[in-house]
Amino acid sequence: MKEYDKELHYLTIEAHHVHKMIKQVQDKVKGDLIIIPNLSYGLVAVSPILELLRKNYYLSYSKVGSSGAHNNPTVFERNLFPLHKLFDSEDQPSIIVVDGTRNTGGRHPEQNKYPDSQQGYLNYTALVNDVIMDGGKPKYLDRMPISLDHIKKLRKNQNFTEQFRQMKPKKSYGKTLNTYHFGHWNPAGLKLSILNHGQNCKEEVESLNINNVDSDAPWVIFVNSVMPGTNHESELESKLGYHSPGYFDDTTYAQRKSVVYDNCGVYIGLSIAQDARKKYHELFGGENVSQ
Repeated sequence: MKEYDKELHYLTIEAHHVHKMIKQVQDKVKGDLIIIPNLSYGLVAVSPILELLRKNYYLSYSKVGSSGAHNNPTVFERNLFPLHKLFDSEDQPSIIVVDGTRNTGGRHPEQNKYPDSQQGYLNYTALVNDVIMDGGKPKYLDRMPISLDHIKKLRKNQNFTEQFRQMKPKKSYGKTLNTYHFGHWNPAGLKLSILNHGQNCKEEVESLNINNVDSDAPWVIFVNSVMPGTNHESELESKLGYHSPGYFDDTTYAQRKSVVYDNCGVYIGLSIAQDARKKYHELFGGENVSQ
């Protein structure tokens, strides 16, 4: 089997795990579900299920570049979430952000991590919670893997404070809003590192147990979709061959043949988009899959 076909097979299985998790979360939360592929590896990760997501969920796109987030705990990008949905919906929506990294279950376990882009989404969720609470003491710390020291640093970030002022008028006054939980999830259920964590914040996190997602408040869940070969079904590697986790994560082959990366984000070539969709239908029957 050609390397491209083999890794497309693995990619499709990982996307299926993500799709099952999305449906489980939708059954748990009260409001709508917003799916945000991070315009880096994230769009590649959901390519096998992209049409299903477009049909059944509110799909949005954002970009936090991991390269800009390296060693930058206060990394901050504007307008990551569709604010009209957050503040104007009858029930607050929950959000699932999908990304991935080849540093997952590779040959260097100490480097197994969530993509550094997660820090941008974590910081933005802290901003949303600050707006919901009108500033003041951040009583949402027990809902996020974040520290008071880190919040204090964020509040000194010019982009954070400017966005706070711009976002605050969008909040519907008189309407009761809950602050957001923030969790991390990966289909292999691995404990993964947060390499660009803030001061006194968690350096590694467990994968969120979806059974623990409650409906008392909305959620932001950051997904690393990549699975090591050892976490796929045992017979799969013997059938397909060795799996390179995150094979399409900015590899030379992916850039040349399938995926285009630029300063704005990632664009899936027509070939891989069609191939991924076909592979999903071949393995799981498209929309008819029940598991």
